[in-house]
Amino acid sequence: MPDFIEVLLIEDDDVEAQRITEMLDTARDFPTRLSRAENLTQGIEWLRAGNRNDIVLLGLSLPESCGLPTLDRLCADVSERAIVVLTSVDNGEMGSAAVQRGAQDCLIKGKVDAELLVRSIAYAIERHRLRSQMARLLVELERSNHELEQFAYVVAHDLKAPLRTISGFCQLLGRSDAGHFSDEENEFLSYIVDGGQRMKAIIDDLLKYSRVHLGEDQAEPTELSTVLDRSIANLQASIEQSGALITRDPLPILLVNGPQIGQLFQNLIGNAIKFRGDEVPRVHVSSQESGHEWRFSVRDNGIGIEASQRDRVFQVFQRLHGEGEYEGTGIGLAICKKVVEVHGGQIRIESEPGKGSEFCFTIPKQPPAQNQN
Repeated sequence: MPDFIEVLLIEDDDVEAQRITEMLDTARDFPTRLSRAENLTQGIEWLRAGNRNDIVLLGLSLPESCGLPTLDRLCADVSERAIVVLTSVDNGEMGSAAVQRGAQDCLIKGKVDAELLVRSIAYAIERHRLRSQMARLLVELERSNHELEQFAYVVAHDLKAPLRTISGFCQLLGRSDAGHFSDEENEFLSYIVDGGQRMKAIIDDLLKYSRVHLGEDQAEPTELSTVLDRSIANLQASIEQSGALITRDPLPILLVNGPQIGQLFQNLIGNAIKFRGDEVPRVHVSSQESGHEWRFSVRDNGIGIEASQRDRVFQVFQRLHGEGEYEGTGIGLAICKKVVEVHGGQIRIESEPGKGSEFCFTIPKQPPAQNQN
């Protein structure tokens, strides 16, 4: 810890500068060393020169700059310092605007005493430290996620190559020696081929799961009705084979990642068809506006699930049925949950055995990155 706090005061008013100096001098338990610049240009040059300063006290009425643009210019030129704004405008809107634009606090001239000034400086330095630390952690997290995604891709590619070799040679062996193998031996070969195909499906789904994230440039206005129609078209073979009836209400236009939402719809509808009962599968997709978000529902008349299993179905590799009963990797609903959550929403299931299921999820009208502003 330094022996004192380095404070740079950017203020052209001599009377105000003297008041700040005297208040800091009286704070014996909070040692500071004050430097002063009489205009914004001088203050920026001082900071660029490499002088150590823990905090900047910035007046907003300077000779060459006035109001919040003064703060904007300082933040643009020197962003690595804690800043407390000093203003004569006595309203909460000014303080909120200053904090939103980069300051850590805002003080009203004429209403500041030594105790308040010291407390504000200490708070601003700590808040700036925490925000800087968070920014570094976010950069590191983004880098780690990118490396993990690349690692997953490489591992998946390396795993699928020998799988293709195993499956390919088993199929060739089965065709070339078809008349020489016993029924049991042919059955063993089919087990190997089927196992390879299941492993490939698992690897592909794990790749899809690892790649679900929402970057700032990935959310764009998207007609969800069009996205849903495309998902239904992708399931056409299953729909025709099962005789399923898919209906939907009109869906909104939202700022989303279209392909990810398409995967969400496709997985939910595909599950509804897969886990069907004795009746013809019926699936209905609906939506409803609710405040700052839209609520969606995918309802079916399938076999349903026990209430105790509702959370488990969204976990990776959690299957409620044996591999021989229903195909799949146990990752589809985990992908659905991740897609909804990266869009800032939530997903849940309402279901009873033998009475179908209803998957309900929400999507905010503004994506998470824009909600933070």
